[in-house]
Amino acid sequence: MTFNSDPYYYHTYVEFNLVTETPKAYLLDIKGTSVWIPKKICKGFTGSSAYIHEEIFNKNMKQAKQKNYGQYENFKKPTVFKDIPIHFDAKQLKLLISLCHPDKHKNSENANLITKLLLEKRKK
Repeated sequence: MTFNSDPYYYHTYVEFNLVTETPKAYLLDIKGTSVWIPKKICKGFTGSSAYIHEEIFNKNMKQAKQKNYGQYENFKKPTVFKDIPIHFDAKQLKLLISLCHPDKHKNSENANLITKLLLEKRKK
């Protein structure tokens, strides 16, 4: 058995958007998935890329995808929109519906709610 002296041997290169950090971990957005990564398993951290311990990274990514952690996870349900008068012309409503359509947001509850509200405004 030989010893590999490469300090990055068990690490994989990852590009991401840094969402926030705590004294012990980073919250990274990797292709739409938010995942917590401990600082002590990162090497060569630049703020937009790093070498991350491969086994732990894969485990954390798998858990994040299973729990459906995403960029909209803490979005509050916009129930107050029913009481707010929305005045858009037909062209603007069509554009808004296309932007928030559930097909573009993994069929999320929030996208369905907003699309439904906009469709109701279009009928009036």
